[in-house]
Amino acid sequence: MLPPVRPMRDRDFIREYARQAPLALALERALECRLLADYPLERPVLDIGCGDGRFAEILYGATEPIDYGLDADPAEIARATRRGVYATLLTASATAIPLPDASVATVVSNSTLEHIRPLREVLAEVARVLRPGGTLLITVPTDRFDRYSVLFRLLRGLGLRGLAERFRIFYDRFWRHYHFYRPAEWRAVLEDVGLCVEEVAEYDSALRCAVHDALVPFALPAFIAKKLFDRYVLFPRLRSLAIGMLRPVLPRDRTDRLASGRGGLVFLRAVKP
Repeated sequence: MLPPVRPMRDRDFIREYARQAPLALALERALECRLLADYPLERPVLDIGCGDGRFAEILYGATEPIDYGLDADPAEIARATRRGVYATLLTASATAIPLPDASVATVVSNSTLEHIRPLREVLAEVARVLRPGGTLLITVPTDRFDRYSVLFRLLRGLGLRGLAERFRIFYDRFWRHYHFYRPAEWRAVLEDVGLCVEEVAEYDSALRCAVHDALVPFALPAFIAKKLFDRYVLFPRLRSLAIGMLRPVLPRDRTDRLASGRGGLVFLRAVKP
């Protein structure tokens, strides 16, 4: 039996992520790395929405590949293949996971479920492939995430509530966000498919959400570079030097678990009875 997949807890996640990706993305993903760093993953492990494998590589390393990575985008699967972070990659929808019943011990999904319309079908598939006693770890937005954006808060502050609401709708459509629930509602959705929620932790304060949002326009060159050259950062050495200089003024990648009703994002850990 293989040992659990163990996170690289001593890493400076902001620095590692910012070397490869826009700062807006790196700051948020670093929080999620720090949250998940407390949880070794019992094998076999399935990563739903694995993308290009960057998150898993930074959090877990690549010396002991994760058993399964699943993504519906063939281009992302190709990128993940080059990273070598997963033993097996599955190009498939999470509504029809191509694995047998009760075949995995852990399912992890980071900032993915909000982008999939048929949420209940996905969670039912998760419950199906998890073995009894298996664990699901997810990070998802709360009902406050889009309301913490800079422009929404500015418009609301100016009393332009109707315009603020129209912007919020545009914001969610642009980022393809379909699910924004209160933590209690996320718990209910998981319990509805037979999972037992054992931990709920809100994170990403209003201020940090606003900072991440404000940095997004500065990430435009990186997104263009990825489209054209298949990578965010064209000059890694210069990027590493710049991040090294900025690191003293960047926020720490601490867990930042928040009181109920405060987080723009939420982490949930659930177990299959």
